[in-house]
Amino acid sequence: MVEIARFVRTVVAHLKGVGARYYQETGNLYRTILYLVRHALWARRYVVKRRIAMKTIPSSSDSVAQGALHARRHNLPFLAIRVSGGVGDYVIIARFLRDLAASVEPFQFDVYCGSFEHGRWAFSGVPGYRETYSDFLFDHFKDEYSLALRISQFVVVHGENAHWESLRAFHRLMQAINQIIRFRSKIEIMIERHPFMDGFLAQKAVYMNLSRANFLHGMASIAYGGPALALETDASFLTQLHLRDRPFITISNGFDAEFPLSRRQATKCYPHSAKLVRLIKEKFPDVAVVQVGTTTSIPIPYADINLLGKTNLKQVAAIIGQAQLHIDNEGGLVHIASCLGTRSCVIFGPTSADYFAYEDNINIRPTFCGGCWWINETWMDSCPRRFETARCMSEMPPEYILAKIAAEWGPAYASSQAKANGDAGQPAPPSSHAQRAARC
Repeated sequence: MVEIARFVRTVVAHLKGVGARYYQETGNLYRTILYLVRHALWARRYVVKRRIAMKTIPSSSDSVAQGALHARRHNLPFLAIRVSGGVGDYVIIARFLRDLAASVEPFQFDVYCGSFEHGRWAFSGVPGYRETYSDFLFDHFKDEYSLALRISQFVVVHGENAHWESLRAFHRLMQAINQIIRFRSKIEIMIERHPFMDGFLAQKAVYMNLSRANFLHGMASIAYGGPALALETDASFLTQLHLRDRPFITISNGFDAEFPLSRRQATKCYPHSAKLVRLIKEKFPDVAVVQVGTTTSIPIPYADINLLGKTNLKQVAAIIGQAQLHIDNEGGLVHIASCLGTRSCVIFGPTSADYFAYEDNINIRPTFCGGCWWINETWMDSCPRRFETARCMSEMPPEYILAKIAAEWGPAYASSQAKANGDAGQPAPPSSHAQRAARC
């Protein structure tokens, strides 16, 4: 009971601090109250998830013990990996672990994260993956592993818990771990102030010739194996939607539901999606538009199919993987599309195009301002410059985006359709981006 009371006091103090900082940034009392209410609801879900996770300690303890026994019998390092962020972060970290496994001796690992569904889906195809547990259990079990790592925008080695004597037999793994430890001094202040200095971390990464896709690799000095990643999909869902023989594009305008906001839409979301879709349908009348995403998205009236909140990860991956193009603000679905070889048109605003963009995508940079990612705590809820709207997004004309799509994607689409029609029913060839992804 004492521990619970201490935890509740910590949550209450956190909410007071959040409210004070939000009002200081925005100067808007009404929105501060609304933000606090939504943050309190988020905190309540957090407390419930923690309570549920704590109840699984006995069963999880048996499972971890079995994993440790298996690792010892097969002379494998046993790693605990705590990951944080959204599903896009998960697939980026999964690529890193895939390439780490290709660069060092075989190892076995468990994932500790905030979502069992996302964790198992993103990591199950990575060599050495064993099981997923709640991130609340990481501190409880990390001593049971040969090595514990925390991975988000960067990699942190929990050296105080490592079984260094047994790890020294794995020379390549130790080399990568030592590289990560040495790299930390270059970004120590960003690690200590995460996530509040993530924007500065992104800027530093860019000037090290690194990006979000390969920054973790740079820390460990291992080669980046490319964006392609084996992800499980539900191809039958395409048949249910009658999309197998129909050209279509996907679009999303949502954001991570774990961010409590006082507004309906986050600053990084493009507010003119409806007009953009209408223009696309006028320009490409034979292309169906499928809206994907979660309940944080705003329905687009001109979309042919609305799948908001109606898909799981396997289903949405199947749809995006077969789409001719995916349109989105920077977010998790863009990273999933890159894993599956689908080109995206990404509308950047607060987040850094230099850091997050994939070079094969159509990357729309803001014509006004932009790049305020984590410049303050409320960047995703309100413009840090106190404009009524995030002008980096609201002042981006949909006509401009359509022109970029028509110029950079239109000819390839027309060519593929002509080829498909000329082959008398033979399937259209994959896009050049898909071919590049397949070779990775």
